[in-house]
Amino acid sequence: ASADVVCVHHVLHYLAEPGAAVDEAARLLKPGGRLIISDFAPHDLEFLRDEHAHRRLGFSDDEVRDWCAASGLQLEQIETLSPASGEKKKLTVKIWLCRAPADVRRLRARSAA
Repeated sequence: ASADVVCVHHVLHYLAEPGAAVDEAARLLKPGGRLIISDFAPHDLEFLRDEHAHRRLGFSDDEVRDWCAASGLQLEQIETLSPASGEKKKLTVKIWLCRAPADVRRLRARSAA
């Protein structure tokens, strides 16, 4: 673990296993480090799958919370950046801030046992 902060910026919606990417990002964090995830809220713009190779159509807060918890992180803050009202085919962006426990080494040793 060597990073104080890891930012995963609009990557997860391209991945088959976004939880694995969160786990890898968490592994890089120093004790007390922060993970910032920025991606889309759930949406129904199916054309993004074909035209832009999106594998996922956004993520719920619960999905991100579960991935963070499974990686030993605590979800601390959620920000929602919504498009201007009345704009169609615009996406809501979410920012999730997670923190590694201060004693992350002990937590990982316990989960490996």
